[in-house]
Amino acid sequence: MIKNVEKFTAIVAKRELKIREIFKFSELIYPKMLASIEENNLEILGKPTFISYGRDGSLDKVFEHEICIPVSKCNNYSGSFEIKEYETFKCVAKKFDGTINQILIKGIPEVLNEAEEKNEILTNEMREVYYEWHKPRSKKNVVELQFGLK
Repeated sequence: MIKNVEKFTAIVAKRELKIREIFKFSELIYPKMLASIEENNLEILGKPTFISYGRDGSLDKVFEHEICIPVSKCNNYSGSFEIKEYETFKCVAKKFDGTINQILIKGIPEVLNEAEEKNEILTNEMREVYYEWHKPRSKKNVVELQFGLK
């Protein structure tokens, strides 16, 4: 499905990584992000979102990765993370459920095929929106994959 994701404000942790490093980074940094949100009295307004720039599926390629938690706007934030404004994002998107490997292995080609069938041109931005997260091998995970469109 082609859709527009509305603009939002988020607390963000950035790092250049390889695909296999994403889980370890998120496991380390996510609790610190939640603590910073609480310490600064921010309100969580959306689902955790992973944003990758230049990620092409190669296990050895380094790309820019951001973990985002949508929050209320804040002018007085004093934590160690960035507060970033994301603009409206036109994308091809689809929700999947299952283990993270099932979602990525099955989901990525499915979403990319839809974009190709509709002759859409992709940007270098990919998002994973975590609607429900239990653990990597849980079949109860629900993740929406989004690929940016020009």
